[in-house]
Amino acid sequence: MFRSRRLISLLVAATVCAGCSRGSDDKAATTQSAATQASSQPTTRRIVFTGRTPFEGVIKTTFREGPLPAAEVTYTISRQIIRREELDVVDLLTKRLMDQPDCKGLVVDLEKRQVTVYRKRASQKYGIAMTLQEFDQSVSTGGQELGYGRTFEPLNYRAKQYQMTNAPDASIVDGLVCDRLVIDPAGMTVDHCRAIVVSRELLMRVEPGVPEQVSGFPLRVRVSQAQNDIGQLRSTVHGTLPRTANVIDRALRATTRAATQAAAHLDVSTDFTEVSEGSVPAGAFDLPTGPGGFKMLTSISDFTAKTGSSGGGGGGGFD
Repeated sequence: MFRSRRLISLLVAATVCAGCSRGSDDKAATTQSAATQASSQPTTRRIVFTGRTPFEGVIKTTFREGPLPAAEVTYTISRQIIRREELDVVDLLTKRLMDQPDCKGLVVDLEKRQVTVYRKRASQKYGIAMTLQEFDQSVSTGGQELGYGRTFEPLNYRAKQYQMTNAPDASIVDGLVCDRLVIDPAGMTVDHCRAIVVSRELLMRVEPGVPEQVSGFPLRVRVSQAQNDIGQLRSTVHGTLPRTANVIDRALRATTRAATQAAAHLDVSTDFTEVSEGSVPAGAFDLPTGPGGFKMLTSISDFTAKTGSSGGGGGGGFD
């Protein structure tokens, strides 16, 4: 179910880039090409950072599959608490139409030794609080969607051995000096800024699987992976959204041309768009539970059933 939603999300992005043209395929291809070029341009980043340790403030990132934005993630960070909130491409589109878009996230609180996971879809808002131990156990089984990232999911440590090569101060990302960690054979490169100090106990829970060699906040991650099969993509979406099949076909025909001319591998990436150091406002980690707020559930299975989550963890990474 989660994989289908991801495929749908990417097709929505492709459809937007293609302009949903009702004209000829050539016109759609031209529209998609222009949109792709625009979306691949460097993002203007906002940086407010003096090097205060440990870091306190907000860091925002954008996850892309090829040139297409797939998710936007906001990390709100203090010494003992972190909040990770994600909007995927569908949520980003609805964000333009409403003040409170759908989202998913979690709050890790080391002081309370507690993790609160939440999900909002339309008027439905659900949350669940669990101990750190309960959360870690759930993550290890990988059976539920609990709002955490999948950036480092390709690193299946049980199945493979990896060579980690870290080069100190090897890259500069918009003026921020980073170490560069190269992970083979995963084809992953991580630029992490040692000056941005975040408790590992926090980081490892919002981004499970983060290598021990990542000693600073990861500002940029690159992975090369096999291109999705366009035919399979079309079949999957047709089975899920038959009413939109014609629109999707037009988008697919437009995007297939660009895909067949691209390299055999699709670069997936996470890039920061904002680093804002500063005191976190009171209430930044609170989850409203009053009238119109989140309904707190008591079991993970109940949370999974009511939020429609299963078989995968939060996106914003290489899901």
